Amino acid sequence: MGILANKEEDLVKYGDTKGSRFKYVLMIARCWFKIIKDLERMNMSIAKLQTALSSKTLIGEYVGHKNLQHIMKYRKETIVFYAITDNTDNEKI
Repeated sequence: MGILANKEEDLVKYGDTKGSRFKYVLMIARCWFKIIKDLERMNMSIAKLQTALSSKTLIGEYVGHKNLQHIMKYRKETIVFYAITDNTDNEKI
């Protein structure tokens, strides 16, 4: 399941997290927007990030939520990115 949002305020269109069928997607989206805010606080260029990620997909795992099970305990709620794919690669497998 996926959603579309340009800013955190767009998430309200998908309903309350508790009763919404988008419950987990919204948790991950809020986490992503927090990561973006943290990058902005560190004076990182979001425009450069957008350019670098254009036509790419980041692949990661949502970790650290206190009510969701993981094998290991994480200190904070975040997304651990571990791969990036090029969406323009037309190579056949």
